[in-house]
Amino acid sequence: MEFFTISLLNGISYGLLLFMLSSGLTLIFSMMGVLNFAHASFYMLGAYFAYTTTQLVGFFPRS
Repeated sequence: MEFFTISLLNGISYGLLLFMLSSGLTLIFSMMGVLNFAHASFYMLGAYFAYTTTQLVGFFPRS
């Protein structure tokens, strides 16, 4: 139980650190008027994972 709690707290702190970094970069780039490439990369990753899952499970997964 102790390992789970410590792992949970480490994950939350790392997630908050990544959130602060990404929100700061988004704020800076939006003020400068630079296109944010993070949105396109997340879109690409989602499409890749969806395609891979479709290949493994099938287009319509059976319940």
